[in-house]
Amino acid sequence: MKSNILILEVSLVEPKRKLKKYHVVISGPSEYEKEYVFLEDTIIKYMVFKDKEFTCAEFDEILVSEANFNALNSALNFISYQLRSEKEVINHLKKKEIKSENLKKAVEKLKSLGYIDDEKYSKSLIEYYYKKLKGPNYIKKVLMEKEVKSSIIDNSLLNYTYEMEKDAASEIIQKELTKLYNQPINKQKQKLQYKLISSGFSIGVINEVIKSTRFKEDVSQTLNKDLEKLMKKHDYKTDRNTLNKITASLISKGYSYSQVKEVISNIDA
Repeated sequence: MKSNILILEVSLVEPKRKLKKYHVVISGPSEYEKEYVFLEDTIIKYMVFKDKEFTCAEFDEILVSEANFNALNSALNFISYQLRSEKEVINHLKKKEIKSENLKKAVEKLKSLGYIDDEKYSKSLIEYYYKKLKGPNYIKKVLMEKEVKSSIIDNSLLNYTYEMEKDAASEIIQKELTKLYNQPINKQKQKLQYKLISSGFSIGVINEVIKSTRFKEDVSQTLNKDLEKLMKKHDYKTDRNTLNKITASLISKGYSYSQVKEVISNIDA
């Protein structure tokens, strides 16, 4: 019965790849008789070369080391594209079917090196989304989805000050106003409120920046278009009951009573 493991062949797999792997053929006990693929780090660390002989215990150590190397490299590749939360890395390694003991070692190693740091990750995400004009509530939701601890989220969001939030909200308003001037002021405010809420800004900030905004409107063209649509819908009837319905519909769109009354009076005339 074979008690040791003899390396019969070591050959490079896909030589053009940046991360080099080697195909290893062995001769040994039946439970070890299978094909192996080792990373270059494993080959060098344990000097896995042709005709080298290992005890089963030594080879078991190589297999454990290889599994740890694989877990670490998989995690490093995942975070090389962008910062990731600790939970994101864990979930990624689980999808790769990395064993829990190897997964844990990889994560702890990356944490010790500073590659996984949920505090740094949270602050980076805040900076990124602030530049994208997102409010703190939006960022908090994103961080919660990334399964960052609530204590880290709350502490990190202290860096997103009330003044910063007002500045970002005000910038959104100025951008949106250029597209809204031809709508009633009430409608402009409604759309801005919805935009700011969906972007994650607090109600206090929303109310403050909208209150301090100077609105302008030029609704004549839009009002006439809406009136035409409603007249067509009602077959251009001009009886009092129909005109009352049209008046109510236009007011519900945000036009003032005086604006609606003026266009309706032109119909009566």
